[in-house]
Amino acid sequence: MSEYLKVQELRDMRQLTIRKAVVDDAPGMINVVSKVAAEGVYLGAERAPWSEKQLRGIIADMQGYSIILVAEVDGNIVGDAWLRRGGLKKSSHTATLGMSLLPESRGLSIGRHLLQTGLEWAKSKGIEKVCLSVFSSNERAISLYKSYGFVEEGRLKAQYRLPKIGEVDEVMMGLFLTQHP
Repeated sequence: MSEYLKVQELRDMRQLTIRKAVVDDAPGMINVVSKVAAEGVYLGAERAPWSEKQLRGIIADMQGYSIILVAEVDGNIVGDAWLRRGGLKKSSHTATLGMSLLPESRGLSIGRHLLQTGLEWAKSKGIEKVCLSVFSSNERAISLYKSYGFVEEGRLKAQYRLPKIGEVDEVMMGLFLTQHP
């Protein structure tokens, strides 16, 4: 199937499959981001930022410079990870990471498996640095990122006002995949 196919048993004994997204995954991916956005605490977006047609086009246009991974349990998409390589020659050694995971699928190491697979892909493509941003209130995600070696590189104070939390900072984190001074 895909060179980025990973099958893993979860803590609850169900089978997790992590694979490269295909165009038919668009409805499941929109479901994930819509549910996570509706929580109002993890994403800046208040709804899916694209239609199904737009997302199908994005997936179809993905080349070797970027990847979208999906996490599937019991035939349903429960999460995704996007790695977008820098679009300019001077930033092509970097990639930006974004992840979403359904609320009922958290705490099962699915995010850890998505992140690990994404970092393996980035290394295989010669990417030297992966960057991301996360709300300061998302302590679980920050802990996951730190466990892989990501470090805080900057912070935008009170960047977001979340209805359920109030003001939060946007934390920029980075991970060098190669030796860096």
